[in-house]
Amino acid sequence: RDAAEVPAGAVPHWCAAGMYCWKIPGDTSEHTPNVKKWHAFAAVALQFMPAYYGRFTAMAGPWQGPLIPGKLAWVVQEIPNVVLAGLFLFVCPGRTPLPTPNAVLLGLFLLHYTQRALIFPLLIRGGKPTPLTIFLYALAFCVVNGYMQACTLARHAEFPKDHLRSPQFVLGLALFLAGMGINLHSDHVLRNLRRKGGDQAYYIPMGGLFRWVTAANYFGEAVEWLGFAVACRLTPASVAFAVATLANLGPRAAQIHRWYLDKFRDAYPHKRKRLVPFLW
Repeated sequence: RDAAEVPAGAVPHWCAAGMYCWKIPGDTSEHTPNVKKWHAFAAVALQFMPAYYGRFTAMAGPWQGPLIPGKLAWVVQEIPNVVLAGLFLFVCPGRTPLPTPNAVLLGLFLLHYTQRALIFPLLIRGGKPTPLTIFLYALAFCVVNGYMQACTLARHAEFPKDHLRSPQFVLGLALFLAGMGINLHSDHVLRNLRRKGGDQAYYIPMGGLFRWVTAANYFGEAVEWLGFAVACRLTPASVAFAVATLANLGPRAAQIHRWYLDKFRDAYPHKRKRLVPFLW
């Protein structure tokens, strides 16, 4: 894997962006069946759609459009999450004061994307460019999802006053922080596979969750947003995000796992699973 390959969280497919509904932050009861249909459609479609970024950029056809510098594409596509979360949290929350549980949960979302949009790019070493269409799909997803999460938490979601002391929040927060830690550590391992500036070779990542899975960074991302959904008491917006994350990262993990097996053959640890330790 390239140290600067687009990391977990990107959803470069139109169907994943389309699974969201702008009306979901408010009263969602009447829209729930349609949202579930989009979930099912996206989850199935993503199983058969390769992702042409990172090491797979060379496979992209002309219809994918011109290539954009990887760091630039990443910052621009991720920054809407930071802007939208910041606006709803600090500028126009819609409720004054914003209830503490809502502010804390929105702060967790902002924390993740501040790291992803502003800190992660500074750590990238080299990296491959991103096709224009992949960039636009990811940008659209981040705009819609950023709005959906921020608006839901700032203006619509209702939580008990003692929610931050509830077992559901504590469990969700633990999963969120554990997933974030796994994700950050895995990215660190991948970045340091290439120690020389001109090194373009690929290596087998070792240590951490890579002992058990090929896509340890993706596993961390999935756990993180599962924990976020639990901490949010399974609001439709948070569940939609968790489903989108898993639907996107599962096929990507399988794609990368096949690539490692084809490239390294017997040298690759065949007991490693794709995404979920000991299971898949």
